[in-house]
Amino acid sequence: MKWCCNGFRANYDQRHERGLIVYVLPQFVGASSEPLFHIGFRALERSRHANFSEAVKGRMEGCMSLGGSTGMKYCPWCGATLAKFYRNTWQELLDDKITNEFRLPIA
Repeated sequence: MKWCCNGFRANYDQRHERGLIVYVLPQFVGASSEPLFHIGFRALERSRHANFSEAVKGRMEGCMSLGGSTGMKYCPWCGATLAKFYRNTWQELLDDKITNEFRLPIA
C-alpha cells in the first residue's frame, strides 16, 4: 500500500483505538460514486465496548464517552485529494468492524 503521507497512515493504523482516526466507508447507491473518507475521534477503545455498554446500562461505575466523525476530501496532513490518490487502492482500506461501527443511516 502506498500512503499519501505518514500522518494519514498513522491515524488509519489507530482506527480501532482511542483518539483521532481516519477510515474509509464503501460507496453506496444513491449517495456517492466514490469511497467515503472520514476523520473522526473515539474516546473509548473498541476492546472496552463491552464494559462501556455495561456502564451505560447502569450495571457498573463509569462515565459516558463521546465519539464522532465527518467526511473529508483532502488529507489534513499533506493535502492530497483522497479519492484521487487512493482511486486504485481504497478497497484495501475497508475494515468490516469500522464499516459496521460508523455505518451511515440510510433513510
